[in-house]
Amino acid sequence: MPENNNDNLTGLESNEPLVGLASSETNGIDDLYIFGDSLSDIGNTFKLIGAPPSPPYFNGRFTNGSTWVEILAQNLGVDDLTASTDLSVTGSFDGKTIDRSVNFAYGGTETEGNTGNRGLLPTVVDQVAQFTQDHDRFQKSADANDLFVIWGGANDYFFDSSAKPKDVVENITDSIKSLYQRGGRDFLIPNLPDLGRTPGALTGGDVFGEKIVRSSEALTKISNRHNSLLAKNLDKLEKKLPDDVNITLFDVNSLFDRAIAKPQRFGLTVVDRPFLSVAPASGANPDQYLFWDNVHPTAAIHRVLGEAASSVL
Repeated sequence: MPENNNDNLTGLESNEPLVGLASSETNGIDDLYIFGDSLSDIGNTFKLIGAPPSPPYFNGRFTNGSTWVEILAQNLGVDDLTASTDLSVTGSFDGKTIDRSVNFAYGGTETEGNTGNRGLLPTVVDQVAQFTQDHDRFQKSADANDLFVIWGGANDYFFDSSAKPKDVVENITDSIKSLYQRGGRDFLIPNLPDLGRTPGALTGGDVFGEKIVRSSEALTKISNRHNSLLAKNLDKLEKKLPDDVNITLFDVNSLFDRAIAKPQRFGLTVVDRPFLSVAPASGANPDQYLFWDNVHPTAAIHRVLGEAASSVL
């Protein structure tokens, strides 16, 4: 199972803009499918329930600019990445997800069993089911050259005190299995940053009015457990599935740790407070902040993530 490591990301410790990879033609990617939460959402939750408020958030994204998956799509030459709610808000797509790059991610969602006021949102498991049901209905399979991205788990740990890494990781690996059965062969699976280092966790705060249920220390511990189990189970799954599967673990955790430890190498000056806590008249630059709000990174960090993801494929 390919996994990025720090030695392969030397260009990311620089304030210089990074050059994107070649197009999807040279990378062999036809279509891109995204499943996840606010870290990957390009407007689905906004269209469904009107969150996050835009502005100050950018066009329904949970940050102040483009998300990492949009950077990834651009670098891969995928120019038609579409929010799933632009095709259907009911989850019935009538074949519209076939042979088209679709982002199913919803900000605020858990991998399974949304709690609190997020019950209207499709979970990561639900999102994968939307894809598989649409393809099954028309007896279509994914193309072997499609890329599937699944990133979830943060909201399970932020908001559900009963969430366990074993179950969350199983939701991710089960989703891979389901997509593999429908022709999916290439998977990019990010792990979690240290959730205990987010401003919301450090201050015992909330996210859009919903209280974070675990302490900073507990979130750090559960993030580490999640990442360890995810790496182990992805490796097992890749060995169990036929040789034509390719599962790449994207080590987001190490990137965030490095940004916090050596912020100047990323052009950052503030890594423990959100930009939105700063008075607008202060003239502060969001590109110098790691976090846009209590838990979500700025667009500057999304750019770093998008370039890093591109480099590991």
